[in-house]
Amino acid sequence: MSEFPPEETKNDRLSLRGQFPQHFPPSSDQIKDFFVGGLVAFDTNALFDLYRFNSQARKEFLAALKLLGDRLWIPNRVAEEFTQRRSTIIKECSTAIENLSAVLEKTLIRPREVLSEFGNRRGLSTEQRQTLAELVDGLHKEAMRQAVEFYRFDLDASAPADEDAILMELESILKGRIGPPLDDIDAAKREAIQRIEDRVPPGYEDAKKDPSLAVGDYLIWRQLIDESARRKLPVVLVTNEKKSDWVHKGEDGMSKARSELVAEMHAEAGTDFFLTNVHSFLAHAAKDLGAAVSKATYQQAKAIYETPPALVTVLAPVQEVRSEIERRLRTAYIDESLYEERATDLRHPFGGHLSIESLNIGDINVTLNQSAYDVNKNPHSRELGIWADDEI
Repeated sequence: MSEFPPEETKNDRLSLRGQFPQHFPPSSDQIKDFFVGGLVAFDTNALFDLYRFNSQARKEFLAALKLLGDRLWIPNRVAEEFTQRRSTIIKECSTAIENLSAVLEKTLIRPREVLSEFGNRRGLSTEQRQTLAELVDGLHKEAMRQAVEFYRFDLDASAPADEDAILMELESILKGRIGPPLDDIDAAKREAIQRIEDRVPPGYEDAKKDPSLAVGDYLIWRQLIDESARRKLPVVLVTNEKKSDWVHKGEDGMSKARSELVAEMHAEAGTDFFLTNVHSFLAHAAKDLGAAVSKATYQQAKAIYETPPALVTVLAPVQEVRSEIERRLRTAYIDESLYEERATDLRHPFGGHLSIESLNIGDINVTLNQSAYDVNKNPHSRELGIWADDEI
């Protein structure tokens, strides 16, 4: 496929848009052309979504890859990083339940304290205070029981590669579709280091990494340019990358490729460049290639892109626990008989009688938000790769 559609005229190529594409967002028709006839490359983090997805989403993602045929392409550096870090992503997924339990336990410390303080201030009996505490403990156990039931990941990071069914299927799909290493890799690495020093995208955001790792983004970029020039195809890179040396967020809030990258691809390869994420790729695969992509798969891919995987695992049960605490407190302890019996002792913090209408679980909401903040500040959480927003 030519870099320009057959109907495009010489005047189109010599237009402002044709000469300076970095200053013009691609039209919907141009974006479709990328997916229907362009080179579609995937970054390492995009391929790792195959492990993070549930079985149905993984099946649909792999099927969408197959639809690309010979236009599916993986830079050599991506393949290298994927094989080197595969065991790390397997470990992340296989320890998700363990990490969830640890974070959930920490998150629920303050709710226990708040309920205890509430019971003491409002004159609840020891038995009633204990019942409230057991509610929280029970919620933790139930959340973990259901998490184990809902989420299964059977791969072992230490197992041989040929026991990894995901890897075996991906290897079959990618056969003949992985680019060769650069001819002069040492010169490319030197160029990468110079570009990092000069803050030329991509790669300068990795300046603090070990040099052997910091050069990775540029090596991927160089291989993309070379392959696009060789095949005379526009190229779309599917990546969950958010660093500013790859993407720029426009005034409309949408992320797009850095204009310098679009310009460099146009100048060196004579082709156009487009950058997108996994969930957008799946949407275009469904719309433009006829792929079967369920709404659930799209939503999981979007959640992975918008929220770090460990955080997705943490926040969902915390929100469920909050809702369940509120529901159980309202139904089990603030009924009319208890209200009549304890009306003198149970008081709203502002002085009124505590009733169903006056109970908004504000203390618990504040507590869970504070717990999420504490997770952020906990060095152990950082080691686990777990973060939480200050406000849930």
